[in-house]
Amino acid sequence: MLFFYQRMPQPLSPLQRVQLIKLVNGLPAGEFEALLFGLKPPDGTVPPSAGAQGNRAAVLLAWVEGTGGCGLDTFLETLNEVAPGIFKVQADRVPSLLALLPSIDFETITQAYRNALPQGRPRPIPNNLTALVKELADIPGEPDQPQPLARFVSVLSHAPAVSSEQQQTLRAWAEDQDMTLPEQANSETTENYLMIRVSPCAEGDPSSGYRLSAALITDPDPFAPETDWQSTPLPIPQIHPDAGSDYTPEDLPHMLSTLVIRCAVNHNLALADLTIQWFLPVELMSLPVEHWPLHLGKQQKPCNGQRCKAVLVRSYERQKPAGDYAAVAGDWRKHWTRFLDGHHHACKEALVTVKPDEGSTAIDWQKPSVIGCRFLEHRDPQQQEECWDDLFSQGLAIALWVRHQGADPKTAISIFKTVTQCPVKTLPLSLAAQRRVAFSKMAQAPEIEKLKAAPLSLLWDNPHRPFPTIKYESA
Repeated sequence: MLFFYQRMPQPLSPLQRVQLIKLVNGLPAGEFEALLFGLKPPDGTVPPSAGAQGNRAAVLLAWVEGTGGCGLDTFLETLNEVAPGIFKVQADRVPSLLALLPSIDFETITQAYRNALPQGRPRPIPNNLTALVKELADIPGEPDQPQPLARFVSVLSHAPAVSSEQQQTLRAWAEDQDMTLPEQANSETTENYLMIRVSPCAEGDPSSGYRLSAALITDPDPFAPETDWQSTPLPIPQIHPDAGSDYTPEDLPHMLSTLVIRCAVNHNLALADLTIQWFLPVELMSLPVEHWPLHLGKQQKPCNGQRCKAVLVRSYERQKPAGDYAAVAGDWRKHWTRFLDGHHHACKEALVTVKPDEGSTAIDWQKPSVIGCRFLEHRDPQQQEECWDDLFSQGLAIALWVRHQGADPKTAISIFKTVTQCPVKTLPLSLAAQRRVAFSKMAQAPEIEKLKAAPLSLLWDNPHRPFPTIKYESA
């Protein structure tokens, strides 16, 4: 039995017309005659019963919608009186769905679009919302698989970046459309992290060098405080045999490229699915980790921030149970919980401005909407360390900052305005998307620090996802 749904009258689409003619054609002869009696088309309009029933249905519908016809509403009402509950009228799905989507971040929508496409059939992402939804509605899908449009709606209705109210609205829309939404597998929310920890060989003495640890993490739900996440240690090769397992900051770009290759070769991970998390001591927080190149071919060496899903910075010091920030571990968790409770707040409201260059780094945590901060980094390296020490001592979990090279307060304000239009929960992906655009323009604008999003770094320090315990430092 066919079912069509509609909230207000509108012309039938070609597909709906074919389906409706087929349905009316299948009516028993008595019901078809009762339909004619109720509609009362002029004599001779519809062929006699001896004619082809299919032709009778098509001719009747043409009269209904034509000049002098009774109209589609009357036709449907009469049909439902003759055969109660046989169907409801359905509007074109595209306009009604489009009306629900403008408030959802386009990055979230494009991610759902990619997940909705049939496997092995990638397509370029349409450059506007209407084209994207129309394309999904037109894709036939695969046998015994959910239709791409149903999968798209299902992904959005479970997306962390979509508010619970919006999720419920999408599910209600699907129910109105008689659309069965497929269940979402864990892979829809699973994140893959390359965690790299940089620890001083001697505390308080950066000149002694650093040791590295690395692990690949599979996290089924990044926003669940308690979940069964998996970790796999990654071996660290020695690049200075005479120095053993000690490294300098200058070695880190090479080590990153080596570790990314291992994730791809040994664990079959695509760069677009890999988030890099750096656990850095305060004296290295200003390193331009997003700009370090990946060796992808003989000549291709793009920035990792251009090819990877996201690049995040975290604190090395507060990973230590008895470290300098142990006393504020509770504040750290409290502020992360506040983020989870208010993750749909706009970044421009949730991240307040602090001014290290003016000695102002205190955050007013009494305001319930405050989740973290944003700032322009101090030009003096010693002042940078003091700034991070002050912020970490407040239990800060999320911060967006502009590195000091080539930046000024006016430029920083412009950059923040561009990047912080999204909900705070989608900030890592939104920033990554804008950073890719900035990096793609490097050939036209060599002064990369002046590009929008290029000089930005993001502290995203989830206290429930510590660096895993592994049995080696470098090997």
